[in-house]
Amino acid sequence: MSTLKKYWLRAITAFTLALGVMYFAQAFDRKSEEKESTKVTTVFHYVGDDTSEGAFANPDNWEEGSSPSTIPCGSGQNKPCEKSATDKDELTDMLEGRSNSDILNDPTFSTRQ
Repeated sequence: MSTLKKYWLRAITAFTLALGVMYFAQAFDRKSEEKESTKVTTVFHYVGDDTSEGAFANPDNWEEGSSPSTIPCGSGQNKPCEKSATDKDELTDMLEGRSNSDILNDPTFSTRQ
């Protein structure tokens, strides 16, 4: 009889622990989703005059602004115009290691010709 009581006590304890772990895991997932959903997308504009190779991938040539662009990207030149990112760091990650033609051919970058 005492063995049966110990078995049920262990089963109830294990079940309670499992419920507790599941509760905390769900709470953690909800907080992660809330953080991701609060990220605001910002539009960056290419403001550089430089069209030499690698210039489009230079984050210093991009400036935060509004959409649609109020900053002209230039005329008569094939240059990027806008790119959406959450912040300058994300923009830098998107530009890193890319050539001018990679950026111009990427449909996520708007271009003006």
